[in-house]
Amino acid sequence: MRRVQRNATTSSADGLCLRLLDGFELVTSGQPRSLPTNAQRVLAYLALRGRSQARATLAGRLWEEVPQDYALASLRTALWRIRQVHLDIVSSTHTTITLNRSVTVDLEAVMAQAQRLGSGDQSLEGFDWRSDFLGGDLLPDWDEDWVTLERERIRQVRLHSLDELCRRLRLLGRYAEAIDIGHQAVSAEPLRESAQSALIRAHLAEGNLVEARRQYERYAELIQSELGIPPSDELRSLLPRVPAGRRRRLAPGRSALPVRGASALGATSLLLAACLISA
Repeated sequence: MRRVQRNATTSSADGLCLRLLDGFELVTSGQPRSLPTNAQRVLAYLALRGRSQARATLAGRLWEEVPQDYALASLRTALWRIRQVHLDIVSSTHTTITLNRSVTVDLEAVMAQAQRLGSGDQSLEGFDWRSDFLGGDLLPDWDEDWVTLERERIRQVRLHSLDELCRRLRLLGRYAEAIDIGHQAVSAEPLRESAQSALIRAHLAEGNLVEARRQYERYAELIQSELGIPPSDELRSLLPRVPAGRRRRLAPGRSALPVRGASALGATSLLLAACLISA
């Protein structure tokens, strides 16, 4: 998928921003700041676990391979390195470590957007029409188990959100945007039938039967090749049925209708001809 755009919509008022999508980045006052790996792990774990953790739990989870005393000492060192960058990133007591609310986390913006898109409302609020927040994997180069499990969960949330965003844009008549989002969803997971369905429906809503059938044919070939199964009956039912003897595959870029004489066809005939030739 496309890389998450780094922009002002993920920055907090005082300039503290933690970015976890497409890689770790800590920004203060608009400038990326460098942190050692252990300090990065502390901030990422806090962000993924509700911002606040018991000191002993955090140390034990991040430094499982060493005794508790050494783990707690490593945690103190990491916190000291974080405070060298900015004093307001984390706060702590003898028992608890907290990622402060003054820090904006890009993942929280994604999850909030996903929740709004999944609410069942047909409208789009604020920047919810934008897909750039939905385009990045969680810390893709990290292999800790607490990251990999969360990465797949968030990936599923993002894929569902792209499907829903495509649907809402289609219902609002914003077909070009819906098709763009649909292509992003298909690119993220080509075998995902819900993404293919969202894109095909967007083509049909815009009146592009040829593009809809072409997309269906691509998917039918892919799923047959990869899984040995045909598309579902529900997906097939989106397109008008064409007699088998009239079917011919339409290559990308070819016109669905001959130019000569096309003007003599009415709107209904145009649609029927496109259906027959593109099948």
